[in-house]
Amino acid sequence: MVPGVGHKLRPLALVKVYGKVYGTVAGPTGESLPQVKAQFVRHWDWGTFTFLMASGTQRGSEQWRKANRVGLDDIYDPYPDDGYYEQRLGKR
Repeated sequence: MVPGVGHKLRPLALVKVYGKVYGTVAGPTGESLPQVKAQFVRHWDWGTFTFLMASGTQRGSEQWRKANRVGLDDIYDPYPDDGYYEQRLGKR
Protein backbone atom coordinates (compact mmCIF):
# COMPACT_ATOMS: atom_id res chain seq x y z
CA MET A 1 0.00 0.00 0.00
CA VAL A 2 1.26 3.45 -0.87
CA PRO A 3 -1.24 5.81 0.75
CA GLY A 4 -1.41 9.49 -0.04
CA VAL A 5 0.31 9.52 -3.42
CA GLY A 6 -2.73 9.11 -5.66
CA HIS A 7 -1.33 6.09 -7.49
CA LYS A 8 -3.31 2.93 -8.02
CA LEU A 9 -0.72 0.16 -8.12
CA ARG A 10 -1.74 -2.74 -10.32
CA PRO A 11 -1.09 -6.36 -9.32
CA LEU A 12 2.42 -7.60 -10.18
CA ALA A 13 3.87 -4.09 -10.36
CA LEU A 14 7.50 -3.65 -9.40
CA VAL A 15 7.87 -1.01 -6.68
CA LYS A 16 11.14 0.52 -5.52
CA VAL A 17 10.94 2.42 -2.24
CA TYR A 18 13.67 4.46 -0.60
CA GLY A 19 13.08 5.45 3.00
CA LYS A 20 13.36 4.43 6.60
CA VAL A 21 11.81 1.26 8.04
CA TYR A 22 10.11 2.25 11.28
CA GLY A 23 8.05 -0.75 12.35
CA THR A 24 5.78 -3.52 11.20
CA VAL A 25 2.08 -3.95 10.54
CA ALA A 26 -0.05 -7.08 10.19
CA GLY A 27 -0.60 -8.09 6.58
CA PRO A 28 -3.86 -9.46 5.12
CA THR A 29 -3.13 -12.99 6.32
CA GLY A 30 -1.60 -11.97 9.64
CA GLU A 31 2.04 -11.92 8.51
CA SER A 32 4.29 -9.13 9.74
CA LEU A 33 5.05 -6.57 7.01
CA PRO A 34 7.54 -3.70 7.31
CA GLN A 35 6.33 -0.11 7.33
CA VAL A 36 8.48 2.35 5.46
CA LYS A 37 8.44 6.14 5.67
CA ALA A 38 9.08 6.66 1.97
CA GLN A 39 11.23 9.49 0.71
CA PHE A 40 11.04 8.27 -2.89
CA VAL A 41 8.76 5.74 -4.60
CA ARG A 42 9.10 4.52 -8.16
CA HIS A 43 6.96 1.88 -9.82
CA TRP A 44 6.73 -0.01 -13.07
CA ASP A 45 3.63 -1.84 -14.28
CA TRP A 46 3.99 -5.46 -15.38
CA GLY A 47 6.20 -5.80 -18.45
CA THR A 48 7.68 -2.32 -18.32
CA PHE A 49 10.37 -3.13 -15.75
CA THR A 50 12.07 -5.43 -18.27
CA PHE A 51 12.16 -2.60 -20.83
CA LEU A 52 9.77 -4.58 -23.04
CA MET A 53 7.34 -1.71 -23.40
CA ALA A 54 9.84 1.16 -23.34
CA SER A 55 8.73 3.88 -25.65
CA GLY A 56 8.62 7.62 -25.97
CA THR A 57 11.23 10.23 -25.26
CA GLN A 58 13.90 9.64 -22.64
CA ARG A 59 12.96 11.75 -19.62
CA GLY A 60 15.24 10.16 -17.05
CA SER A 61 18.49 11.20 -15.51
CA GLU A 62 20.94 13.01 -17.77
CA GLN A 63 23.72 11.42 -15.71
CA TRP A 64 22.36 7.96 -16.63
CA ARG A 65 21.96 9.02 -20.25
CA LYS A 66 25.67 9.97 -20.43
CA ALA A 67 26.66 6.57 -18.94
CA ASN A 68 24.39 4.65 -21.35
CA ARG A 69 26.26 3.57 -24.48
CA VAL A 70 23.34 1.63 -25.97
CA GLY A 71 20.95 3.30 -28.39
CA LEU A 72 17.43 3.77 -27.04
CA ASP A 73 16.10 1.70 -29.95
CA ASP A 74 18.26 -1.23 -28.77
CA ILE A 75 16.92 -1.10 -25.24
CA TYR A 76 16.02 -4.78 -24.78
CA ASP A 77 18.17 -7.90 -25.11
CA PRO A 78 16.42 -11.16 -24.12
CA TYR A 79 19.74 -12.78 -23.14
CA PRO A 80 21.79 -10.02 -21.49
CA ASP A 81 25.27 -10.56 -20.08
CA ASP A 82 27.36 -8.44 -17.71
CA GLY A 83 28.64 -6.35 -20.63
CA TYR A 84 25.09 -5.42 -21.62
CA TYR A 85 24.38 -3.98 -18.18
CA GLU A 86 27.65 -2.06 -18.09
CA GLN A 87 26.85 -0.53 -21.48
CA ARG A 88 23.30 0.25 -20.39
CA LEU A 89 23.88 1.50 -16.84
CA GLY A 90 27.57 2.39 -16.76
CA LYS A 91 30.29 0.87 -14.59
CA ARG A 92 29.64 0.48 -10.87
